[in-house]
This record gives sequence, structure tokens and C-alpha cells, in this order.
Amino acid sequence: MLDWEKIVRDKLGSLPMDASKADEIVEELAHQLEAAYQEELARGISHAEAARRSLVQFQDWEKLRREIFQSASGARLPVWQQKGLLSPRRPVVWIALAVSLVFLALPSFRKALHILPFADWPDAWSASAFSSKALRHLEKSGDTQKYARALAYVALHSPDEQQSAQAADRAIALDPHLTWICAKMTRANFPPPDYDSARWLKRLEAWDPDNAYVYLLAAGVAQTSEPKAFTYAPSTANLRRALFADSRWRASMEQAFSAKRWDDYEDKQFALERQVLWENGLDRPEKLLAASSALPLPLVGLLQMYADDVAEQEEKVGHPEQALGVYLQVASVAQQLAAGSTDIEHFAAAALAKDSHKQVTRVLQTLGRNVGSDPTALALASIPAFDRRGEFNRRLSSPACRAGRIVGFSSVAFLSLACLSALWLVCAVALRFNPDLSRVANSTVRWLSWAPLLLPVSCLAVFLNFLPYAKSLADYPSPHVLDESFGAFFIGAFSLRYSIDTNIWIHRMFWPAIWCAAVCAVGIRVLSWVRSRREPNHSATE
Repeated sequence: MLDWEKIVRDKLGSLPMDASKADEIVEELAHQLEAAYQEELARGISHAEAARRSLVQFQDWEKLRREIFQSASGARLPVWQQKGLLSPRRPVVWIALAVSLVFLALPSFRKALHILPFADWPDAWSASAFSSKALRHLEKSGDTQKYARALAYVALHSPDEQQSAQAADRAIALDPHLTWICAKMTRANFPPPDYDSARWLKRLEAWDPDNAYVYLLAAGVAQTSEPKAFTYAPSTANLRRALFADSRWRASMEQAFSAKRWDDYEDKQFALERQVLWENGLDRPEKLLAASSALPLPLVGLLQMYADDVAEQEEKVGHPEQALGVYLQVASVAQQLAAGSTDIEHFAAAALAKDSHKQVTRVLQTLGRNVGSDPTALALASIPAFDRRGEFNRRLSSPACRAGRIVGFSSVAFLSLACLSALWLVCAVALRFNPDLSRVANSTVRWLSWAPLLLPVSCLAVFLNFLPYAKSLADYPSPHVLDESFGAFFIGAFSLRYSIDTNIWIHRMFWPAIWCAAVCAVGIRVLSWVRSRREPNHSATE
């Protein structure tokens, strides 16, 4: 004979209630199964098949256990008494949490957390790495070159103008080869009011007198010092007359045209910043990417405006050949810009070449000469066009950008699941020590049990898609390589934040939404507690 009470106890497990009540329930279920068993035997069914058919009526014993407890006590079964796959008694959720912690221990995963789309936009500056204490430590180390490089980095990126100027003076005094940082100190395109750009320009001109870039910076300073410089476009006649009447601006442009070369110090800046970040424990490509915009690119349109005006004057006095010579100089500058490593240089070169080629074509047509054989026209035509929109769309469709988008969405899922998993963990641990703590806490653990399981999935999505771009700074030999690979990935990662549809939610409403959810949870808990405190009073009154 089958011991049906033993079978029921094994299948059902313990019931967290009064022992006599539990025995009564077990006995009732055993009688029900035995009756079904006897009925099947009466039909001529074998013992084994009869037992199987009688047990079929209770296929989900865990569900039956929860229903019995709820029917008997009027409350849900405590989560620590449940035996389901997502119960805190089972190892699955704890293994999932342990896997998530393993991901957090991986350096590549922690790097990915630095560029989450709801974090602040990456900045080249680090107040801790370049604090006064850290700089004093570098100074005492005796490595003068390393200290000078750190000071140069501070000069390029410190938000404190006074600290920046002092660091620049000190860095140049220690290593005169760093004088190129004066280009940033000029604040050429947008100098603050009453800012002394002249002293930095003089040092730069004395150090690098053959560089057209230096004199174009000086022309930019002269233009922004014009009171009405920002009230009209650079192509307007009023601005042209005002600038040509300025002897400083005219002298700077003449020197820019007569200079032998163009060097915007992009490679020097990149090499310095990469080395300083590495030396100070900031092996983060997003900081190097953010730092790449420190040096000002001068207003190259001024070069075109000056060339057009000089060429026009030469044509008026009957010297078209000299006018072509002016545009040949423009072509030389444009070719050097085109050889640069940044998109903005390529765009400036293409714009110069396009506008100058139109003027050269016009002059050649008045001379009756063939455009296809003129050296100036050929030099300008050799400069490749640059389609900014097409280049940007190409990056948007690149695998790096797609990986960035996946990381962006996965990181939002990761942080949301991490918050829910933390709430689940707090409630589960509290219920472990006090099973009767709260119905709300019990329901929270039951409904959020999926969060710890999905958390490692989001971690895996972030990790796998970021891993190909979790490179060291040493793996980026030039600004172009950095921009092509990590730059495209970065655009994708932050596209979620700066999308028109998601910007307000990701950038401004994500954390407020988390706080509102937390306040709602606390409010529900308080109301539940108040209700439980008032119920005995009502029963006593009755």
C-alpha cells in the first residue's frame, strides 16, 4: 500500500502554519489522492499507472502550496518559504548577483561605466590627478620633464584661468619646447574681456616665427578686438573695411601669407595629453578625446577674405599674375591643412580650395587661359572635397557607432536593473531575519525576483559591445585613429542621451524618476504600516 500522507508531505513540503492545521491539510489531500487511486484501480488500471494518474491532478505542487497557505492564512506565502526558481532559497538569483559582481570587478567593464549616457559629458580635466598636492608630489619627484608635461596639461585644461596661466609660465620655463601651449593661452577666437593675449602671442611668434598658424591666431585676436566683429558676417564689406584699416590685423595676415609652413600643433598636443594621462593613471580614451579640442583653430575664413581682397587690388592695378600668386599661397596653406589629422582641418582646407578655385577660374577666364593647365588651379583642384554630412552619416552607420548605441541602451537597462536588484536584496535580507516584517516587502521580493536574473544579461551586453573599444591610450597612435574608432563609438553611446526623443528623459529625468519611484515605495510602505496599526483598534471597538 502507498503511504499517501508521506507522498503529500514530500511533494508539498513544510507549511509555515500551526502543526495541527498543516496535518489536517495533508490528511485531506492524502484522502483525495487515495480516492482517485482506488477509483483507477477499480477500472482495472495497474498500480503504477493508477498512482501516476492520481498525482496528475496536482501537477504544480509549489503553486498548490502557495494557494493552500493563502486560503488558510489570508496572506501570501513568505518568499523564504517558497521553492520556485526565483525564490531567494534557490541559488539561481544569488549566482546571478555573483556574476554581476564579477563583471563589476573587470577593468574593461568599469571603463564602460565612465561613459554611461546619463553621466556627465566626459571632461579632459581631473581635479584630483592635477591638484596642488599632486603637482607638488611630481615636483619633488625630481623628474623635471614629467613635471613640466603635467604643468602643460594643467595650462591646456584647467578651468581656473589664473592657475592655467601660472602653469603655462612654469612649464615653458622648465621646458622651452612646450612654448606651443601659448597658442591655447591666447584665447584667440574668443578672448575674455581685458584679457592680455599679446604676451602669449609674442612668445609664440619668437619661438616659431615661420609658422602661418601663429600669425593667423594673431589676426583672430585682432578681429575679436574689433567692437563690431560679431555684429556682421566675415564676408560683409563693413567688416572687411574695419579689419583692413587695422594695422595689426593687416600685418598679421601679411606675415601669415609669407610664412613658410603651417603647424597647428595638433600632433604635439595629442602626444603630450596621451602621455600625461597615462602617467597620472587616467588611461581613459574618452578623456583624450575630450582633450583634443583644447587648441584653437584660427578663423581660416579670414585667410580667404584677405586673399580675395589682395587679389582684387592686384587685378585693379593690372597685375592678374600677382593675383594668381596670392591664390597659389592659399593653395599651399590649404594643402597643409588637408594633411592634418582632424575633420575640421580637412573641412577648412576643402572650403579654402573651393572658394579660391572659383576666383582663380574667373581670373584665368579673363586672361583667356586654360584652367586645366594652370598650376594654381591644379594645386587647388588637388585638395579633396570634404562632405561633413556624409562623413558624419558614415560614422553613424559604422559598426563602432552601432556598438556604442547598444552600450547606451544596455547601460540604461543595467542601472535600472541594478537599482531594482538592490531593492530586492534589501527586502529579501530583511525578510530572512523577520519573515513577518511586511506584506509589501514580501510582494516586492516576489515581483522583483526577475531583476537579479536580468542584471548579468545587461552587464554582458555592455561588456561584449564595449570590449573591442576598451583599449589603452597606447593603442591610439594619432588623433585620426582615436577619432575613427573610439570617436565613432562615443557618438553611438551618447546618441541615446542627445536624441530629440530621449534627451529629456535620459539627461534630465532619469534620476528624478528613480527618486520618485523610491518615494512611492516608501509611501506605500508607510501607508501599509498605518493601516496595520489601525486594524486592531477597529476590531476592539466592534
